[in-house]
Amino acid sequence: MRKSVLFGIILVLLGAAGLGYVIRSGGKLIPENMISTFAKEVNKTREMDVAEFRNLQVNSESANVRFISGGGEVLTARLHGYVPAKHAEYMDVKLNERGDTLELNVVKRDGFLFGFSHMTLDIEVPEKLWDAIRVEISSGNVELDGLNSDQVIVGGRSGRVKITNLTAATGEIKLSSGNITVENADTNTLDLATSSGSIKLSDVQSETIELKSSSGNIRMENFDANQVNFKTSSGSVKLEEGAGELKGSTTSGNIKVAFAEMKHDMDLKATSGSVKVKLDSQPENVSVDFKGSSGSGKIEWDGFVYEKQSDRDNTIRGKFGDGGKLLKVRTSSGSFRLEN
Repeated sequence: MRKSVLFGIILVLLGAAGLGYVIRSGGKLIPENMISTFAKEVNKTREMDVAEFRNLQVNSESANVRFISGGGEVLTARLHGYVPAKHAEYMDVKLNERGDTLELNVVKRDGFLFGFSHMTLDIEVPEKLWDAIRVEISSGNVELDGLNSDQVIVGGRSGRVKITNLTAATGEIKLSSGNITVENADTNTLDLATSSGSIKLSDVQSETIELKSSSGNIRMENFDANQVNFKTSSGSVKLEEGAGELKGSTTSGNIKVAFAEMKHDMDLKATSGSVKVKLDSQPENVSVDFKGSSGSGKIEWDGFVYEKQSDRDNTIRGKFGDGGKLLKVRTSSGSFRLEN
């Protein structure tokens, strides 16, 4: 057998073994016992009375960041995990005072990359109303639970962000790559964007919701908003059990809206994909304006009065009742259905 063929077989077997390990370990590429064998544990804790601070700024390159709601007036920051032994003594979390802003920085040895490490920064935050909480992370996951702030702003290049039990005037998350999850939030403005990743929301109340994903799906359920704007270049959109005026588009993907009733205008556009709007109750005082380049439309509810309908059903105009609310749909390559 030729050496190149034998080498190829060995690589295939090693790859299969590696894949089997990843599946059995729940997706962890490096087992924790291996990390603890070749690395050294880090456990650093810092505390600060935050009664006089109005803002909180957290900066981390690659450590995961977790916010936990706490009591009293003392903030506790704990950096823990494993890094290569020669770098362990340089790992720390520094608390710096900058006027009414408390700044937390994860510091490391110059030139050290977090590749073979597993670090987490846990921040126990006193229950108080902050003016602003800002998090900047290069590569790592962020979890925030139970925060109360006028502004909550998260920015990062790569990682997942999950926010639960949020009360804020403004919530903003901007990622270059990673998924965004928001559960149980009450805001005035919620602005979420990721270049590569999905966006998922549930139990959200907000005056305005902005959702944007260049490559990924958008899903939102059980929400109440005055205005919802969404856009995805490659991915589908699913909005369920909600209320609010909708305006959004997909370049490559389907749009599905499932509401109990239509209370506000909807302006939906799919360049390459279908649009489905499902209502639990008979539409009342709703106008429909549909145009499709190469897709047909269908109204499944009785009581719809057609004002215009093309032979190929790629143009439909009409209304239920007085037609006060507008359902506007545009598709280039895809169908439209108003379902019951």
